[in-house]
Amino acid sequence: MSNKKVLISHTFGIGDIIMAIPMLKYLRHTYPDYQIDLFTTNKAVASLMQTQTYFNNIYSSARSPKSLLATILFLRKRKYDYYIVTAASNASKPIKHGLISWLIHAKQRFGEYVNKPMPLYTKNQKFSQETHKVQSNINLAKLISEQAMPEDLIFYPELTIDKKTETFGQEWYHIRELNPKKTLIFHIGSSSGGKHRRWSQENFTKLILRLRQDGWQTVVVSGEDEFEESQLVAQATSSSLLCHQTLLEVFSVLKRAHAFINADSGLSHLASAASIKIFSLFGPGDERKTGPYAKESYIIRNTSSSCQRCLYPSKHCTMECMRGLGVDYVYQQIKSRLQEKSK
Repeated sequence: MSNKKVLISHTFGIGDIIMAIPMLKYLRHTYPDYQIDLFTTNKAVASLMQTQTYFNNIYSSARSPKSLLATILFLRKRKYDYYIVTAASNASKPIKHGLISWLIHAKQRFGEYVNKPMPLYTKNQKFSQETHKVQSNINLAKLISEQAMPEDLIFYPELTIDKKTETFGQEWYHIRELNPKKTLIFHIGSSSGGKHRRWSQENFTKLILRLRQDGWQTVVVSGEDEFEESQLVAQATSSSLLCHQTLLEVFSVLKRAHAFINADSGLSHLASAASIKIFSLFGPGDERKTGPYAKESYIIRNTSSSCQRCLYPSKHCTMECMRGLGVDYVYQQIKSRLQEKSK
């Protein structure tokens, strides 16, 4: 049993690999002697996972056919017992992952499908929009055997950082004279491909100002895609701006804050690993599949809108699900939870 080898295939982004961490914790808990390796085509994912202890080996490849073939031939020599394609991968087009798993010659190959099972997988899992990616990943790992997991055993995303990065977070607050326990961190943007999930800049400004009136200190965290908007909101609300830092440096600041507030952006998954309160505004997105997976995660929706969870709005969509989400309502939802004792 101790010589079994598992290869996890992950070709999507940072948020998706964080949602795969509970599966890795499950595998380590259930099969402590197994060798668990990662195969990815995402450099950022490889870089992040190299700082963690979930994998024995990490193999990264460019997406070009030449590079993929060389990596496949290399991995084929490793003689894996199990090949698991993470639930983040495109289940509607499993042929690529099925073919790679078959070429690597893993004895058992697991992945998801939408319409028809993939013949190249030895075991298929039906895609479900109502099952969170975290649970879908764990379910894929459970295909290794019928061993049941205790109902009270729940795995959450978790990241570790070194002493230098820990110190960065401490000093970041100290320099700005912020009290972490009284600090709320806001992410007002999203990736360029997810702009339809955003709440307006004006609404975030009003919300931050109201919460500051209650005595909270505020920080706006920004990526490159929304830097200009974030800078304007930070200036308008006298908030500190957290930008141009590494992912783990942002994590070091996040994990010390009281809460994180965003509008359905991938950064909520980083906040999930920080084990803080999370308030996420959802409209076209589906929190059942990709919501922050944490002990204290609260989803705020415009419940009066008949249009919900469309994923990708049509050309004529009015975006009422987000535009109708009023500042007063969001403020009351957050305020009522902020003072509650953390679980």
